[in-house]
Amino acid sequence: MDRSDLKLAWMYVGEKLDQTARFHVQYMVGTPDGVSQFSEMYEVGLFTRAQYVEAFQRAGLKGTHIEDGLWKHGAYIGVDASIHSVGVA
Repeated sequence: MDRSDLKLAWMYVGEKLDQTARFHVQYMVGTPDGVSQFSEMYEVGLFTRAQYVEAFQRAGLKGTHIEDGLWKHGAYIGVDASIHSVGVA
């Protein structure tokens, strides 16, 4: 964000730990009253395509992977397996 009364910047460093990715995120917020900082840490599981599809199936969903999904990184979609007219292959 880059307004005259508010500036926001963030950066992160990621690391891979076995089957987990950890992201350390640092934020800086600037206002006319000064600059403040805060941080957050996110951990996300790393799974294979087969593991994602199996998890969808175990939840009663038909899972599929779309190559050109969000931000060109692909996307997974799960649809209730009892619904056949949704158009997800």
